[in-house]
Amino acid sequence: EISMWAPTPQTDNRHVSRFGRLNGISGLNEPRRLEIAPYTAANILRAPDPGNGNPYYNRNQFSGSLGGDIRYGLTSDFTLTATINPDFGQVEADPAMINLTANENFFSERRPFFIEGSDIFRFGDTRTFSRYGNPATFYSRRIGRSPQGSPGRAGLEADFTNMPDQTTIATAVKVSGKTASGWSVGILDAITLQEKALFTTPSGSEQSVAVEPATNYLVTRAKKDFNSGSTYIGGFASAVNRRIGGTYFENFLRSSAYTAGGDFEHYFLKRNWVASGTISWTTINGTPEAMQLAQRSPVRYYNRVDSGRLSIDPDRTSLSGYATEMSIQKRGGEDRWLGSLTYAEASPGYETNDLGFQNRADYRAVNGGVVYRNTRPEKVQYYEYWLFSAHTWNFDGDRINKNIGTGGFIRFKNMWHANYNMNYNGRQFSDRISRGGPLVELPVNGNMNMNISSNPNKSLAYNAGTFMRRDTEGGYNRNFWAGFRVQPTPWLQFSFAPELMLQRNMYQYIATVADAAASQTFGRRYVFSEIDQTTLLGNFRLNWTFSPSMSLQTYVRPYISTGRYRNFKELQAPGTRRFAVYGRDTGTISRANGRYTVEPDGSGESAFSFNAPDFNFRSIQGNAVFRWEYTRGSTIFLVWQQQRSDLAHDGGFNPGRDLGELFRTRPTNVFLVKVSYWFGS
Repeated sequence: EISMWAPTPQTDNRHVSRFGRLNGISGLNEPRRLEIAPYTAANILRAPDPGNGNPYYNRNQFSGSLGGDIRYGLTSDFTLTATINPDFGQVEADPAMINLTANENFFSERRPFFIEGSDIFRFGDTRTFSRYGNPATFYSRRIGRSPQGSPGRAGLEADFTNMPDQTTIATAVKVSGKTASGWSVGILDAITLQEKALFTTPSGSEQSVAVEPATNYLVTRAKKDFNSGSTYIGGFASAVNRRIGGTYFENFLRSSAYTAGGDFEHYFLKRNWVASGTISWTTINGTPEAMQLAQRSPVRYYNRVDSGRLSIDPDRTSLSGYATEMSIQKRGGEDRWLGSLTYAEASPGYETNDLGFQNRADYRAVNGGVVYRNTRPEKVQYYEYWLFSAHTWNFDGDRINKNIGTGGFIRFKNMWHANYNMNYNGRQFSDRISRGGPLVELPVNGNMNMNISSNPNKSLAYNAGTFMRRDTEGGYNRNFWAGFRVQPTPWLQFSFAPELMLQRNMYQYIATVADAAASQTFGRRYVFSEIDQTTLLGNFRLNWTFSPSMSLQTYVRPYISTGRYRNFKELQAPGTRRFAVYGRDTGTISRANGRYTVEPDGSGESAFSFNAPDFNFRSIQGNAVFRWEYTRGSTIFLVWQQQRSDLAHDGGFNPGRDLGELFRTRPTNVFLVKVSYWFGS
């Protein structure tokens, strides 16, 4: 149930203009609005002995820190928030997972300083029901990231290394607010310090090496409202500057990265229609070595052997590009029909990963479709269904996405709800799975998913769902999930959500092998295989609120993922899905001592080998956070984190065995105490 002081019909998209007005308030004194919350934290890490004589291993590793947060009301419209040497030990750890792609995983931001007020920095999306997926211009987890260097990257030999887990944030300052005249402004600046690691050389001496350079991150955002909030125009700019001159970091890190852009949004025809758009430009700078890595990145693959437009420039010291998205959307009205049309493109040189998040550039995409929405049906509470289509090409004109999809959502009068989606993906090509190699035609496939959920307002709520995919080559996904949440009292809540994922991928990349005899694939053999992957996981949560100032949050996540590879094969011709399986269609393949040896043509002159990639990864993560606000704004955190993980190379799925092996693995425990005290006025 949603109760509103000034009711707004469900078919009306006006919001701010429907707000109620409170009159007769006067004579209020403006407070100083100054808050200071220093903290101290101490933790102990207890990890199992690796048994390799590591001199940096201690059964009990103690550490501590001091820092604090400051909040100050600069004016009635703007607030300054700052943090000095922040500690985020009470934040839940990222979930473990297996990634078999060339791109990094995305993890959501969980640190309170960066979550608070993050909406004001949002930029790059338009109002639409369907999009290809614009790169994110601001991904705050880049600030304080794990160090990117190592003794090996510095050209140094190291027997043992003592690496920091993350980069120290010396200070971060954020100013944000909105004026009465309609200006929304956000500025964030953060400084991270140079991080060093200790290591021992083969001769037994100890040395240190920088593993992350000192870096400054700056993000700015501004918007101006017009036409009683029906229109805005805005701008965005960010900068990353690293202090890497004369260091080995120049070989792989960019010295600077800049982004600038603008956006707009305009509602019209009684706010039932909206036109919106965004465009941004990026430039990264660095040495030719660093720019070559950027050109070869999975984001763009300038080294694609069959591209007619892209090639590596070994002398380049900068890389620039642009991205845009334009949409028109019908989002309201009495006729119940809605829809949107969106065009997006990102040039091959567009790059936001220094302070944003981006998995690919080099695309032009059109997404469009219609929605029928009934907010006042007779027999149910609400329903809608939709039909959409998406088409995407790279800048060479290769079709990389051809999709048509339909789906629906229904909410019953008892508050149960269900939804479904069905998609058909037609003939399309991948310019990514060969990792800089030629195009590979993907099999036509279809997929569907369904979910059903009970009334979320009941003390017992549950849901179940499935995702199914099948392609014409025999690949598939069969995912099943379920969950329930029990809340017997307002102060106690327990939930459990297991998931089982079965997948067969017919085109799992293995390796690229140079061989002049492979003239049909540009002098290289592109080796793939089939993989049967099974993943089982579960999320347990128990939240206990003892009082408004005292709570306990617990989280446990077991995770098992296995992969068994078979039918190793090589691509026969660019732009096709013709493969020759080793040992059946061409050459020979044998396995010994955990390695495969391939003679692709049987002559023995082109033989190559690689490690057997089968895996059994198992992990369990636990987290318990006790929070006590012992006086207004002042808190004590008691945190216990435990993690167990293990890796084997059998490839077979046996949950009883894998869980048994997992619990026989010695855990890593972290115990943390954090105390803050709030001063304010």
